Amino acid sequence: MAVKKATTFTSRHGNVALYIPNLIGYARILCALMAFGMSSTSVYMTLVLYFLSFACDELDGRVARLLGQQSTMGAVLDMVTDRVATCGLVTVLYGKTMEESVLRELSEYISRLVGVDIEKPTYVRIVVTVVLIGLMFLDVMSHWFHMYASVATQGLGSSHKTTNTNDPWLIQMYYKHRIFMGYCCVCVEVEYLMLYAMTCHEVMGPWSRVASAVALLCGPGFLLKQVANAIQLRHACTRLIELDQQQQVTKTSPRRSRSRQRKTTR
Repeated sequence: MAVKKATTFTSRHGNVALYIPNLIGYARILCALMAFGMSSTSVYMTLVLYFLSFACDELDGRVARLLGQQSTMGAVLDMVTDRVATCGLVTVLYGKTMEESVLRELSEYISRLVGVDIEKPTYVRIVVTVVLIGLMFLDVMSHWFHMYASVATQGLGSSHKTTNTNDPWLIQMYYKHRIFMGYCCVCVEVEYLMLYAMTCHEVMGPWSRVASAVALLCGPGFLLKQVANAIQLRHACTRLIELDQQQQVTKTSPRRSRSRQRKTTR
């Protein structure tokens, strides 16, 4: 008689919501919320708490593979938390940028950079709003379209990280090489964090120069991630359109066959 292996909290068990990787995911959300809540009172705590939340993003995946506690819920929780946390960080950065003092300094900096005197910070306000909100839209839409296209074409439970030869080379490289993916993701999060720190230069003091240097170093990875998001969004839309076309052909084929049968019987 086979002996049934006992399940423990650190192995696969019936309560998926309490898998250790998912508990780490809940902790990520809590740290991010605490970081956003302190964004107007403590810059350093915001940086520490958000970075801790972001670091747990790598930890939950490793723990899931180590304990064999991978789950569909965990995969969705991980992706959704990534998106909402980044959106929250962009929202905090947007709020700081919209302060009059920051807008004036930004207008003066852009004026020196392009050699044109920008008299009204209103123009800068519009540009910053469009850029930040636009990048947030691109990030969310890209991943949601990609994940829905993956589920619609590969079936429920499939991973959105699975690629094939028909996918753009940059998307294949992004999902197949964890180091490249990690580089792009880290650059995006650190870039937004450093921009937030730069808007708080009165509190940061000399550390604001360090933040500027780090933001400059993360620039290439940040831009590469935005390009990957745009390509991913376009490719996901193409996959969904092709799926619609296939379904339309499938629906019309039985009608045509029935119509032909009627004509032959006559």
